[in-house]
Amino acid sequence: MYNRTQTSILLLLLLAFSLPAGTPGPAVRVIHAQAPGDTVEVQLDLKAGKYAGDLSLEGLPPECVPEIQVDGRNTSVITEKSSGTISASLRIPSSAKEGIYSFDLMLDTGKEKISLYSGMLILSIPPQVEFMLPKTLNSAHAGTSISLPVMIRNTGLTPLSSPDISLKGPEGWKQEISPSFLRDLTPSQSQTFTLTVTPPAHASSGRKSLQLSITQGDNTFVETIPVEVSPFMNILWLMLFALSAALIILAIMQKKYGRR
Repeated sequence: MYNRTQTSILLLLLLAFSLPAGTPGPAVRVIHAQAPGDTVEVQLDLKAGKYAGDLSLEGLPPECVPEIQVDGRNTSVITEKSSGTISASLRIPSSAKEGIYSFDLMLDTGKEKISLYSGMLILSIPPQVEFMLPKTLNSAHAGTSISLPVMIRNTGLTPLSSPDISLKGPEGWKQEISPSFLRDLTPSQSQTFTLTVTPPAHASSGRKSLQLSITQGDNTFVETIPVEVSPFMNILWLMLFALSAALIILAIMQKKYGRR
């Protein structure tokens, strides 16, 4: 199930980079990140040289607080003897908004500021989907249909536009979604569906799974719906047993009251 917890995606850029005097700043690199909570990391290979100073990541919104490491240590200071790796990472906060952000990894030598890395962060926020289902376990008998109510709600910050909805069951099952389409949902909007599934008459007993999917572009949200299946013959035996019990009770009552 797709829940509200936001996953972290690591976008790692490895660049061989030295710092000779007079070298102009590097070309802008474009980084794509999705959803608040993603982690963006930039790494530069640093060779010992005559540059020394303080590192900073500039140009991003103030809520984006970076962490900078030099040679694996949590520090933003490099010396002429520093070598190894400069690592600057930042976690996109939940307060971030969609947009394009330009940033630079800057070195302040005390005399001048030098851009070691120029980047452009393109941040997109996909919708979030919540599936609301009955809390009781769904049960079905082989060869008979059951209907399951499902509510789908957009819990994200962006609209769910032109989504596709599909339902997949075990081989041989019949499934139907009503209505068969999902309308556009703005944040907090919801839509209710009825899922009708029919396991074949020869279906084996046990717990089976249905896969309900919502797809918008590259984003897919999947909900697994368990269904407990009972063989069709069990129903016949139960019906026969109930009929037999009713006939026996009727015969006893007739015999008892017939003597009066």
